[in-house]
Amino acid sequence: MYDKVVVIGSNGLVGSELMRVFTNAKGLVHSQISIEDFAGVRQVLKAIHPDLILNTAGLNNTDVCEQKPAESFELNALGAKNLALVAEELQVPLVQFSTDYVFGGDSRRRTPYTERDLPHPVNVCGISKLAGEYFVSSYCERHYIIRTSAVYGPTGSRAKGGRDFVKTMLSLSRNREIINVVDDQFVSPTCAIDLAKKVKELVNTKRYGTYHIAGSGVCSWYTFAKAIFACRGSHIQVNPVRTDPAVALKRAFYTGLRNKGIVDAGLKDLEHWRLCLERFIREHSPNY
Repeated sequence: MYDKVVVIGSNGLVGSELMRVFTNAKGLVHSQISIEDFAGVRQVLKAIHPDLILNTAGLNNTDVCEQKPAESFELNALGAKNLALVAEELQVPLVQFSTDYVFGGDSRRRTPYTERDLPHPVNVCGISKLAGEYFVSSYCERHYIIRTSAVYGPTGSRAKGGRDFVKTMLSLSRNREIINVVDDQFVSPTCAIDLAKKVKELVNTKRYGTYHIAGSGVCSWYTFAKAIFACRGSHIQVNPVRTDPAVALKRAFYTGLRNKGIVDAGLKDLEHWRLCLERFIREHSPNY
């Protein structure tokens, strides 16, 4: 349906999967476009004049965001604003990827957030991403804001040195017999492959707005880790631990998502996170 698609951050965890799904897409990396530079963004995108822009660029590492709040807002908020302004000028839709960290429920919560819940971030990553959402929804009429959670995939996260939680756990298991994982932070693990495919389905509906796209269900990082090793048939010992009090104030303890919006739009929900993980490990773990 879209002839000229641009993926910004095309070498990242999500961007690389979008490039596989949108087979006609042109990928742009940081050396080709700096989203914090409005004039540069405008020049690059006007030259291409795409009919769909997907932006995965930004600062997503929670710890780095806390250490570099100014850089976080420059990329996650002002970068999103720049893209929204240019997309509106070109009269093309913008897909902006956001995060479950726009929510900050405590560990006692047991109800996944829907798109109708009021955001309340507790850290710089969540606050700056939410600011980016507001810029996009305010400046670009035809927009999709995609919130997702605990993403993993074949490429791994550039912000984490090519790792994601799945790769990190499998890597640690090669040298350790015991691994400690927090059991009081809850997420909705999401395979980047499934995320990219669902985004393509969504943009073809032309039903603009804010959507959650994450693996169905919620689990703690500890449960997620146990499932990873179970899929591999590994008997490594995983111990549940509490979040370090020194960092607890900047942690969102419950950010589980429910994909109400895509279901309401007539799309099929993502499978349960455990089924997605099992399929991913079966198909990709020999490469780790």
